[in-house]
Formats: sequence, structure tokens, C-alpha cells
Amino acid sequence: MDQSPFIITGMHRSGTSLIARFMHFSGMDLGERLLGANPSNPYGHFEDLDILDFHKSILLREFNHSMWVTALPHYTSSDLEQARELFAPRPHKVFWGWKEPRTSLFLGLWEQVFPHANYLFIIRHPRLVLDSLKRRTRAKWYHFWQYNRYLANWLLYNQACYQFWQTHRENGLLIKLDAILSQPDRFVSCLQNRLAYSFEVVNFGKVYDERVLNLKRPSPILMSPFLYKRCVEFYDILCEEADL
Repeated sequence: MDQSPFIITGMHRSGTSLIARFMHFSGMDLGERLLGANPSNPYGHFEDLDILDFHKSILLREFNHSMWVTALPHYTSSDLEQARELFAPRPHKVFWGWKEPRTSLFLGLWEQVFPHANYLFIIRHPRLVLDSLKRRTRAKWYHFWQYNRYLANWLLYNQACYQFWQTHRENGLLIKLDAILSQPDRFVSCLQNRLAYSFEVVNFGKVYDERVLNLKRPSPILMSPFLYKRCVEFYDILCEEADL
């Protein structure tokens, strides 16, 4: 196993925190300053605050919003240099990396910093992502514009991950959250084969709390049927081609 990072990403509310927690329990160094817990993520986000702040600063500059955007952000040579400087003072790690959903929007930038990085892209059904965002933001079911924005970002994030994965299959895994939850042994096997690192399935059972990932039937939401149809159709493509 080389000393390039292992990067975990995907759309917000797609289970990336669960996977990062599993990796943390398995000995992966996710950083020294991590974003803590909140009511919607009671076990913590496991997000490196330096990387999180770096991503948010560019999104605020480009879109005046640090989370919901309309396109992939433009980044400058100064941004690229700042990304490199984030890791300059850090000690050399053997098994390390980070989890941050916004990384999906910056894959081209990070590839220039770490050309041999490995990636894990987590995909989740758009309806379940919407329901999770609805509960987290306490949005009303009739907030049409808000759910359409969530859908548009679901599409943007997942398209960015998919397009990058298509040309980086030798160092990227595209995996369905449903498959991870139902077949943790196969998920662990995929990781071991890709990373040449020993994982234990028992650790996944220790970190998975089904009460946090609401798997019940989603509540009613008013949204664009056309945009939702596009998302579902693309999700079907992702599922057909996913590594698991």
C-alpha cells in the first residue's frame, strides 16, 4: 500500500459519515481536527476541518453559498497551491485520507495534488437523500424550490463522481450504500482488494446504527417530477455500473 490518500466522497446524506467512521475504527487517519457531532449526525462527521474550510471558502467565492451550488467551481492556481500547503506540515502517514462530500466538486483539483490517490464514491437513492435533508433542515413538505435545489445538487455531485470514476477505475470504487448495508462482507472485501489493507467486518457492525440512517418509507415531498425522473434514471445507471 502506498502513502497516497484514500478519499471518501459522495452527495451529502449518502452515508459517507458512516463509512468514514468505519475507516476510523479500522485505523485510518482522517485528520487531527475533525468536525464533531450534531443531532442529525450523532456520531460525528469525521471531516477534516482544514479541508472543509478550504472547500467552503472557494464555494462561497464562486457561488455565495458553501453548500448548494449550480455548477462545478472554478479554482485558480492559488487555490491549487493552497491545497498543497494544507498537507505540507503534516507528518507522513501510511493509511490516511479524508471524507468530505464537497470533494465531489473538486476532484480535478485534488488529482493534481495527489495523482495516485484512491477514491471511494458512495451513491444513495435520491429520494432517500431528499428525505434525510428534509429531516435535517426541518423543511416543510411544500418547500418546492428547496427540494428542487437538493435534487439538482444530487445530480451535480453524482455526475461529477461518475465521470471521474469512469476514467479512474483503477483507483476508484463506486459503491451503493444499500449494498454496503446489506453486504458488509463484500464491501470490506472490495476495500481490501483495492487498498491491500486488512479490514474486519466486525468493525462495520460496531459502527452501523440503523436508527441514524432512516430506511423507512420517505415522507411526502413536493418537487419537480421531471427533475426527480432525471435523478432516478441516472441513479439506475449508477447502480448498473457500480463496483458493488
